[in-house]
Amino acid sequence: MAAAQGDVDLWVNGWFATHDTYLAETKGKVKPVGYVMKKGGLQGYLVDKKTADRLNIKSVLDIKKHAKQFDANNDGKADMVACPPGWGCEKQITKHFAELKLGEFINPIQAEYSASMADALARYKNGKSILFYTWTPNWTVGAFKLGKDVVWIEVPYSKTTVTEVDNATKPAINLGFGADDIRPVANVAFLKKNPKVEKLLEVASIPLADIAAQNMQMNKGEKSEREVQAHAKAWVKKNQKTFDSWIAATK
Repeated sequence: MAAAQGDVDLWVNGWFATHDTYLAETKGKVKPVGYVMKKGGLQGYLVDKKTADRLNIKSVLDIKKHAKQFDANNDGKADMVACPPGWGCEKQITKHFAELKLGEFINPIQAEYSASMADALARYKNGKSILFYTWTPNWTVGAFKLGKDVVWIEVPYSKTTVTEVDNATKPAINLGFGADDIRPVANVAFLKKNPKVEKLLEVASIPLADIAAQNMQMNKGEKSEREVQAHAKAWVKKNQKTFDSWIAATK
């Protein structure tokens, strides 16, 4: 919305189809250009692998008979780090809870996300079982190794479909969310004045692992503008040939 209003020229974290509704609202003032990652935006629920293997947890519905295993506050329900109010993912999680009656045995933690995940990480390091929502790319998949520390579990929501997912409890599962394309979104008027920028956005993309690693640095406190610029410069230096090919494509 800020790009449509001209407050910013572009935003590189558009998630489609999740953000399709915003495109309709902007009435042609912005458009997606290129891909940061195709189908790189995964979302879903995860459990620590040790617990999943020991209790044969494949789906969020399996949590029901093992709720006490994930109960940190002794209220009888499993505690799950969820999304704070107002986040797009909160709306989807609310739909899951309504259709699958998850609220009967899961307590969604909706406090500040990074702080809640830091608590979950501490519990995991202390040998406790954990259940949480996350998305990729995100610092959490740097703190936890997918497939080794944690695994995706199924969310059998009727409006989403089964897909092949690495590091899950089954080769093909329903995550309860669609796999989104992460794409830059830019102000159309800005692109008309800056065709080289549009060309750059069309060819540039960054691997999921690199984005997650940088997110991890920010989560550790390196999040000032100067520090983020240093991260970018270090990435360019390490991937100079790739970066040079992007620049060449704009000429």
